[in-house]
Order: sequence, then C-alpha cells, then structure tokens
Amino acid sequence: MPDASLSIDGTTVISKTGGNISIDNFNSASGNLTGATFPAGMPIRVYNKTMARGEASGVSGNADYSQSTSYFEPGATLNNGEFTLTCTPATAGNKFLVMVSYMPGFKAPSSDDMLGWVELYGGPTSSQSQLWEVAMRTDNMGKLGDYLNHLPYAVVRNYQFTTTSQVEHTFKVRCKAGSSARWIYYRLNGGDITIMEIAG
Repeated sequence: MPDASLSIDGTTVISKTGGNISIDNFNSASGNLTGATFPAGMPIRVYNKTMARGEASGVSGNADYSQSTSYFEPGATLNNGEFTLTCTPATAGNKFLVMVSYMPGFKAPSSDDMLGWVELYGGPTSSQSQLWEVAMRTDNMGKLGDYLNHLPYAVVRNYQFTTTSQVEHTFKVRCKAGSSARWIYYRLNGGDITIMEIAG
C-alpha cells in the first residue's frame, strides 16, 4: 500500500509512511471500536468489584462471622454476588488475569489451632471449578490459655485463565472455617477482586 494521508479541514489526522501509521491531533472520540486486532499481551478491559469491610458493635466485622465448613461467598448477605465478577472475552483465546486481595479474620479456639480456607472458583459460567485454594492456619495460637479472636489474614493471589470460547465467564472468592469451632470473620477488612482481560 502506498504512502497516504487523511486530512480534515486541511489538517492531517492520519498518515501512512512506509510501515508506520500515525494519528495526529487526536483529542477524543466516541462510539465503539469494532474489527480491531490487538497484539498479544495487550490489556483490553478491566473489571473490579469491592467487598466493603464490616462494621458492628464498634469492632470491624465483629458480628459477621461464620462457623460453616462448606465454602460460601462472603458479603453483607452470604452468597449474594458481592465477591463475584462476570465477564465475556472479546475473542476466544484471550486471557483473564484474576487478581484477589482479601483480608478476613479468624478465631483460634481455646486449647486449639486456628484454621480457615479461601478459594478462587470460576471459569465458564456453565462449568466452573476450583482454581486455587489457600489454607490459613496457626499452630498453638489458641493454646496460650484462651481463644485468639479476630486474627487477621491477607490473601493476595493472581491467577491467569485462558479462555477457549467466547462465552460468559464467572469468577468468585469463597471461604470456609476449618471446623465449627474455628470461626471466620469474613468481612473483617473487606477485599477486592479485579480481572484484566488480555489479548491472547
């Protein structure tokens, strides 16, 4: 293709010289960009959701605890989507970089250890699975003579998921207690889940 340029009102806005294309005097645009091909590794879209910290009885997250030994999604109301993100890739083969920052708290019972679990669960909405699982435990913390309450933990994990088709995907953070005696304060300091779609 020969060198060429596009001018509007006498001002060159797009020009091609050799293999290079330049866009000049570009301030803003509106509408949708369709049919564009992005190079592999380029971020395309970012999704984010924040779960607010809990406030009760003057202590952050004090009333928001669970002794469930089955995975549940934390939030103001359990399993209501506060820690879930749904997204559809622009093109099959794109990647989702799922970034989680979650800060729950735990109770170590008297004369026992603290134990809790956090997982990332996701994939195509019709066929989700566990993508990673983190154990949060202490040894002998509750054996100092009394239970240890509101022990904070931070879960900071990334996961790269490669899409195989252009269908809806869902990712969620879930948690559970290690036993009915090991409480999890699931909103103690809140958290975030962020997904960056990257061209494949």
